[in-house]
Amino acid sequence: DVIMKRAANYWMAALQVHQHTEPLRTDRLGSSCGKYSWETDYTCESSTAPTCGVDGVAFPAAYLNSMRTCSERCTEFTCASTCTEGAACTCSSGSTGVVDTSGNLCEACTTEPEGDGLQYDFYVFVTIKDSAYCGGNTLAYATNCVRDQCDRPIFGHVNFCLSQVDLSGDKTDALVSTAVHELAHNLVFSSDLFRYFRNSDGTPKLPRDSEDDVEDEVEWWCSSSTDYEYPYSGGGRTYVDLSAAGLVNVFDERNIGSCPCPMNGVTRMDTSSGCVVTPSGYGWRTPRCVTKMITPKVLEKARDHFDCATLNGAELENQDTGLCSIVGSHWEQRIFMNELMAPVLIAGMPDPFLSVVTLALFEDSGWYQPDYSMADTLVKDLHWGYMRGCSFATEPCVQDGSTDFPDIWCTTDGDSSCSLDRSGVKQCSITTHDNVDPYIDGWEYFDSPSVGGVETADYCPTYLVTRTDRVCTDMANARTQYDRNYYHEVFGSNSRCFESSLRDSLLISYEATTQNCYQVECSGDNTEYTVKVAVSLDTTESSAELGVCSGEGQTLASSEFLGEVACVNPSLICGVLTRKHTQGFFTSATTVNPDEYTATTTWTAVTTSNTETGTSATSDDVNTELDLRTSSTTTTTITTTTVEYDGTVVGVISLVVGSVAVLQTDSGLSGLKFAIALMADVDADYIVITLNFQRKRRLDDARLLLETVDVSYTVLVPPGKSVVTVIRSIGDTNSTTAQNILQQAFIDAGAEVTVLSVEVQMPSDASTLTGSAGASQGRSSFVVLIFSAVTSSFAFREGGR
Repeated sequence: DVIMKRAANYWMAALQVHQHTEPLRTDRLGSSCGKYSWETDYTCESSTAPTCGVDGVAFPAAYLNSMRTCSERCTEFTCASTCTEGAACTCSSGSTGVVDTSGNLCEACTTEPEGDGLQYDFYVFVTIKDSAYCGGNTLAYATNCVRDQCDRPIFGHVNFCLSQVDLSGDKTDALVSTAVHELAHNLVFSSDLFRYFRNSDGTPKLPRDSEDDVEDEVEWWCSSSTDYEYPYSGGGRTYVDLSAAGLVNVFDERNIGSCPCPMNGVTRMDTSSGCVVTPSGYGWRTPRCVTKMITPKVLEKARDHFDCATLNGAELENQDTGLCSIVGSHWEQRIFMNELMAPVLIAGMPDPFLSVVTLALFEDSGWYQPDYSMADTLVKDLHWGYMRGCSFATEPCVQDGSTDFPDIWCTTDGDSSCSLDRSGVKQCSITTHDNVDPYIDGWEYFDSPSVGGVETADYCPTYLVTRTDRVCTDMANARTQYDRNYYHEVFGSNSRCFESSLRDSLLISYEATTQNCYQVECSGDNTEYTVKVAVSLDTTESSAELGVCSGEGQTLASSEFLGEVACVNPSLICGVLTRKHTQGFFTSATTVNPDEYTATTTWTAVTTSNTETGTSATSDDVNTELDLRTSSTTTTTITTTTVEYDGTVVGVISLVVGSVAVLQTDSGLSGLKFAIALMADVDADYIVITLNFQRKRRLDDARLLLETVDVSYTVLVPPGKSVVTVIRSIGDTNSTTAQNILQQAFIDAGAEVTVLSVEVQMPSDASTLTGSAGASQGRSSFVVLIFSAVTSSFAFREGGR
């Protein structure tokens, strides 16, 4: 429930659509259908509910349109009297019915009722089970199954493979990423949907026939990569050349050569063509095409993403995960490796990120308007492929055993490198493959064409293996007094990986550069960071400053040690933002309040507005009781407590919740810590929460009043941050987002707290705070500001309504 809610909330925040005026429904399936020569529509003897997805999830009757079915229809019949419309009649077979409107038929018909439908823009059926489609390492799969009159999907199905669902430890964000990925397939990212894309004015990109079906669809047959034929009448599959409408195109790049698939004039293919790639796990999977999405917004955003003004499109996966794929339904793994819509979540890669290129595909479908600010914030050299230039996007990863991107691709099995996120050390993984297709001879990376890496990345070799004893952020890897720390490393949550030859003077003859872990402390503005090393061979608990890094190419050294540490860009170390797509933010116009709650406030400035009458009332120092079930017509503004720093008002926050007593539980406190930490962009360890509960008082036999509780949040400044940075982070969080953050945090923590409203106001520009605001730089922590948020009291009815 938490996983799918977060994923759905993300897409609701990121996308806008033309909303339907009617509830979502789909048609029933008719059987034994026919029509007479003078009729225009078919009539069926019976109907059944359709199913959604490859697993056949049945639609409930509530989601179905009405349908008229006739168990008997005949042209030879008699009537007791005149055979006029509606008169009783008897067919020659003996069946009875009534005369239809034309007077030419006797029919016995019933009408299945119309269901209530769904007041949503898209509805997804979610299952969790191991099915026939859960082979290998498949985490989940998705299918869209109903489209509206503009071809936008309105129903879909997602299945999570039960044996692959891991809820141990901190795996929630990973599952949310998977859910966001699968919903993207439901909504737009499927080669089966590309043919239905629309122009910005709503007209179809591909021409339609008189029945509004896509023209020039070709039937073909395919059961596997070694058994298919195109075209093949009645083959059960259809394909349309997407290049004809300017949606995709194929290119001769990376020595792969011309594409044998049916695009750009190719009209026939069979198993000898090699167009359909062998499924994963069944030997060498030869990529035969470089196919790219070339729609306008995708092209624009892909050029921005790779920093390549001449890029000719965003490449689609040419060894896709689906059986019998001609055009892929993912971005090419080689250049989009851990972008959310790459085909495979590869172990050892950093967490997935969602780029503007993916959001651009939504816009180019003609069905959605994305908010590009909802893409994850990317950093060059930290996020795979981002701003790496034209050669990264279009040239082979390795040529003649060498590469231009040694931090991405590797050429010697077992070589080590710092991971892109600098959290630890990775090792190069190069595999020797069996049964290599001779076609590959034209673009091998090494002397032997059978040597390479990950198959969906065109076998490009990269650093995949995590050195479990070299995870810088893990204290368990710290050297002990029994294992002398010759490299003066420091392990822990604030440590990062550096290329380094730094070593103790005892290793005078050892000059090799390796990957070592050192503590970092970022400046307040994240433009530089201090590197700290262990002070002796026998400890990692204390550290001494080695120097300050302000840019790539700089080195740090000390007369106390041999060698040096190579600095990296501060943007790789400091100020890295939380991934947006896992947070589940959703801006909703209406807050739904729980039944049976009333709010009692006993302080100043309580304002209630009646949107029906246009009246309002403001009272000072009064006791006003409001029914929170009428949130659409009543708003409550509670006096907020100012947030001050060093005598300067920097903002205000007020929090209104239901069941305030739950805040006092461990789960309630955990939820509060996590939420405030997200808003302040600090670790939860830097949040101190104080609760001051007042007494409970019974109002009458049915209602119990939980009186006022003061909630104080003290945010401490972490090392490397300043007061200004923390304040600005809070100020960038609007009230609706804050409410969603708080509510989701309570859900994740298992606290049954309903967040009714949160108000965040930062009237002062944080950048104007000077003097003591910068004093936090270099300090471990100190109090920045206190949010004194006072909840309203809540009276609730005990028992039934």
